[in-house]
Amino acid sequence: MGAIRDFMEKHYLHFNARETVAAAKAWEDHLAAGGKMMVTLAGAMSTGELGIILARMIREGKVHAISCTGANLEEDVFNLVGPSLPGLPEAPPPPGSRRPLRGPSAIPTSCMDRG
Repeated sequence: MGAIRDFMEKHYLHFNARETVAAAKAWEDHLAAGGKMMVTLAGAMSTGELGIILARMIREGKVHAISCTGANLEEDVFNLVGPSLPGLPEAPPPPGSRRPLRGPSAIPTSCMDRG
């Protein structure tokens, strides 16, 4: 067993913490039986580097679909996983690059200097 699993099984004994351990075990059992997993998320998480975790889980066959709000997450996952998947279009331009102004655009508030 890994260090994180050992810690959780030793300390996550009550209420929601215990249910987190049970859910993780159920996920492993589901995947071992050939099941597929869909992850649903809300909010842009690229600043939390969630794409790094999800990309690894996608490559390992632990996540088969993602439903999310937040274009930043989509872009983060696309940049991490896209190059390894054949047939996908080119990745979008990096954040901050100059794009021609056509129609409405959004500015992610997480990237704005609030100083």
